Amino acid sequence: MTQTQLKEFWYKVPSDEIMKCDDCGHKSKEWAECDNYLEYRGTPLSEINKKFLKKIKQEDICNQVRCPNCKSWFYF
Repeated sequence: MTQTQLKEFWYKVPSDEIMKCDDCGHKSKEWAECDNYLEYRGTPLSEINKKFLKKIKQEDICNQVRCPNCKSWFYF
């Protein structure tokens, strides 16, 4: 399974499970991700206290899973 580019900076990544967007209702076996939207254990980096952010290991930071249709965070 390989990821494919949706548009500049966004990629579609295949999944084994069907996922559904709570915002637009889109369902598929793939999600969208972008290097500009990162998270740490399910919390967006933008919401993490800057002091705590310095203690996080780089390998624990990953791209957020987003809806490939509307780019919503509420895609499970």
